[in-house]
Amino acid sequence: MNIKERIKSIEKTDKGISIFHRATAEFLSSTAEIRPSVIFPGFYLDNEELYEEALHDAKDISDTVYNVNMLIGYMVKKFGVFGDENRRMDILLNGKADEDGMIGGVSITEFIGQDAALCCERSAFMHNCLRLLGYKDTIIFGKIKSEKANVFDNHAYNILVTGNANHCLIDATNHSKRANGNFIPTIFKLDLDTYTGLLTGSLTYKVNMIDHAFTGDKMEVDWEYF
Repeated sequence: MNIKERIKSIEKTDKGISIFHRATAEFLSSTAEIRPSVIFPGFYLDNEELYEEALHDAKDISDTVYNVNMLIGYMVKKFGVFGDENRRMDILLNGKADEDGMIGGVSITEFIGQDAALCCERSAFMHNCLRLLGYKDTIIFGKIKSEKANVFDNHAYNILVTGNANHCLIDATNHSKRANGNFIPTIFKLDLDTYTGLLTGSLTYKVNMIDHAFTGDKMEVDWEYF
């Protein structure tokens, strides 16, 4: 795959996005600032070499399972198993200030090896990789609900149409480790109503589906539907 040519063919806008943009299916341009907070500056997906590395061994979009697992493994390798909020804020606040003293966004490169990338960074990178592969993917900046604690929290995740025309949710942040050392994402097959509800915001991603991320329990995923 020629990454530069592929980006050129699907890139439509350099419009930035933030938590106020609830969902977008567009490829996120290298000049589009992605802001996980209204308080702090954002970041840019401006390192094409990361796409080259991440997609080097990608397969046809009919093999969704393989491609998603490959991307999760790559992000764990590059960005760490889990991110730390304080390290993330330090990175975002180290952007260059303009003449008015406003701090601009940083390159995604700054997150490499820092164990600082959280849901926004991981799901945004996942989104662009999936779009480059040809998937119909949407990144959701929404809420996640913990039914145990009955609380809501901000969360970014992906919903997509697989190569076999199924709908699924991918949570690139909450993943589990298998006995062989590989990491797998939280992924659920969705019926069309649930997919549409998450897309429009009428439904909320419920954390009781991913208890393993909070309890440390391992979760085995049944992939046969994909």
